[in-house]
Amino acid sequence: MTSHPLTGSVLAVLSLVLGLQPTSSSAQAGPTPTSSLPARCTATPFLTSVPKRMVYRIPALVATPRGTLVAFAERRRSTAVASDLSDTEVVVARSVDRGCHWTAPRVVADSGTDTVGNPAPVVDTTTGTVLLLTVDRPRVGRPSAGPGGRGLHLQRSTDDGLTFTSYADARLDLAHTPGWKGGLTGPGHAIQLHNPASPHRGRIVVPLGYKSGDRYGTYGLVSDDHGVHWSVGYHALTVDARIEGTVAELADGRLWVSYHSRGPAAVGRGRVGAYSLDGGRTLTGPFRRAGLPVVSVQGSALALTGTHAGVLLYSSPAGQDPRRRHQMALFASRGATAGRGWAAPYDVQLDSRPASYSDLVQLDDGSVGVLYETGRTSWHERIVFRSLDVADVLAPTRTAARLTVTVPRRVRAGRAPRPTLLVRVAGATSPAGDLRVRLSGPGVNRTQTLALMPGSSGTRVVTLGRLAKGRYRLQVRYSGTARITGVTRTVTITAD
Repeated sequence: MTSHPLTGSVLAVLSLVLGLQPTSSSAQAGPTPTSSLPARCTATPFLTSVPKRMVYRIPALVATPRGTLVAFAERRRSTAVASDLSDTEVVVARSVDRGCHWTAPRVVADSGTDTVGNPAPVVDTTTGTVLLLTVDRPRVGRPSAGPGGRGLHLQRSTDDGLTFTSYADARLDLAHTPGWKGGLTGPGHAIQLHNPASPHRGRIVVPLGYKSGDRYGTYGLVSDDHGVHWSVGYHALTVDARIEGTVAELADGRLWVSYHSRGPAAVGRGRVGAYSLDGGRTLTGPFRRAGLPVVSVQGSALALTGTHAGVLLYSSPAGQDPRRRHQMALFASRGATAGRGWAAPYDVQLDSRPASYSDLVQLDDGSVGVLYETGRTSWHERIVFRSLDVADVLAPTRTAARLTVTVPRRVRAGRAPRPTLLVRVAGATSPAGDLRVRLSGPGVNRTQTLALMPGSSGTRVVTLGRLAKGRYRLQVRYSGTARITGVTRTVTITAD
């Protein structure tokens, strides 16, 4: 097997930025004893560097039977917004302490200046092997530059994610496989079926999407022999553009398969789901709206096992503005309605931050990890890992908020006051949520809603309009979130 380490200078820079000591592969070879593992962690495995033209995107995450976390991402050599087809390689980072510290990213899949991406890893728990599926796409107007050839590639690691088989020898030629459509894997983790009662136990299921003419299709790739041979499972071709799939095995053995719309869609209309009763071979019916109040963007599904079996989690930005992506959150769905009815979103951070693609992993019986794109002003800035208590996700502990309304209580008639609204929450510099402002008085009864924007420090300034002579009641309500308690303040303004 071969590994592709970065140069020493890049390793040193990333180690300094992340606050890590340089870690050798041998130092990361084995898992940390359970007794010494920290409870919860936040870390940054992948940090974008614009001067170095290294933009990390498209996270994917799995946990091995030894407890090691293996994270993947695309590293794009272009800082352009439209960089989906650019010089791109897939990199890997590992953590043996539940995500608190990570090795520096190293290249695992590269094909010259081609676009190598859409990482879809899966762990074969029978053998302990980590399988990584990626897709090689040549850049527009250029021939394939790499030795591995275009299309689907499958690499393996038999040493807990330390090294992977050569990308040059990893091309998976399925051109003669009945139903093969090409297209893009995931992105995000694929699954292996584990339900003891399922006749398909051990099967690997990988969601894909493809384009045929002006239509987009979805289908599944399945293997019943540890990835040696593959066949096509479910398939759906529709007039609406559905891309980027995720799949989860529910406690009753059903599979929940979900994709999102390619273009902008109204909140709640961009995510669809369907079920499979035969291990991903077919779907029980057409895709229907999943009932998730999210914008159209990639997301990750994870069906929990153990104490919380029967719970389906889904990660996605919870911000309601289709023009931007922010506020990474987890949604929970349970029991027979898993995949159709969802609880209120659990914000991964109390702060309102940009957020986009993500992936989920179960760490142990009571905790999960989420790997997601985020930053202070843009979700291109970094890919962050956070571990979370499942119990808190399902029944959040709420933090109190303080709301201050600063406005003159007496103004000259004909003037337009501009109150400053300030929300303070312990543990958050820019808390998430909305402000509902209602002004009532002589001839006036109007309401407006303002979102607390990322980087706003919890502050918004609102213009009330010119006030005629009289007394006015200004009521401001901070909505709060599933993790922050809402609060209301009312002040009286006199115009004379």
